[in-house]
Amino acid sequence: MRHPAAAGQVFFAADDDDLSTRELLRRSVRALGRMVRLLSQPNRPRFPASITGRPGIYERLCGSPTFGTDKDRELLCWTPQFSVDVELARTANLFLALSR
Repeated sequence: MRHPAAAGQVFFAADDDDLSTRELLRRSVRALGRMVRLLSQPNRPRFPASITGRPGIYERLCGSPTFGTDKDRELLCWTPQFSVDVELARTANLFLALSR
């Protein structure tokens, strides 16, 4: 926020792992110490999204978006401090502690 090159810009803070939604869910469940069983649904219904009249909304809501950090790295000389697995473990531990 304080970097001179950040003024008026939008950045995505992310780590080095470009995870699909499925892989993020898998790692999140593992961090909670649970078994992971994900089912595939290759022909997901698109009708509910098609009636909105907004093309592309289905993919944004149900797809697996990825966010690059090239801009962050180039303009800000930024690199992530922690890996996704380290932060998921910290988040899971906090969640579990608060759930007791």
